[in-house]
Amino acid sequence: MGLSDPHPSNFVDLNKHSNLQIDSRTLLLGAIFMLLLLISTLSFVYFLYTCIRRSQSATIEARPATSIRPPSVGLDKATINCLPIVQYGSSQLSGSDTCRVGECSICLGVFQDGEKVKVLPLCYHGFHAECVDEWLRSRPSCPLCRACVVRVDSLIQSDLP
Repeated sequence: MGLSDPHPSNFVDLNKHSNLQIDSRTLLLGAIFMLLLLISTLSFVYFLYTCIRRSQSATIEARPATSIRPPSVGLDKATINCLPIVQYGSSQLSGSDTCRVGECSICLGVFQDGEKVKVLPLCYHGFHAECVDEWLRSRPSCPLCRACVVRVDSLIQSDLP
């Protein structure tokens, strides 16, 4: 009833079996298999990359031309210098709707009485001259409401000889 065989049949004795040695042919086949696996994995990753790039470029080309805006170009120095400058708190400002705001929305400084304020002609928003001049050199719109600073038809008429 006892177990007389110390080596059961379900265990492999590595000392008795010499055919478990790896020969050079098996090693070569294993290396070739690993190389093919690596090449196929890299090919699949490259395939996914090109598919994603094509789909992204197709969505960019499918957008209407109106959504692609040209780079923003500001106003020239002559146009910026032509904008009206008024004194804040003067009778010119108090009775009219020339300057709707009591502070410069660019630097957040409050206008003092007698301070010079540059007023944009179409939206009547006022700013410190140095603040809005720097803004208008890079963008042709009001910093507060984004309205055009000058009318397009006035630019077209000024370009005509």
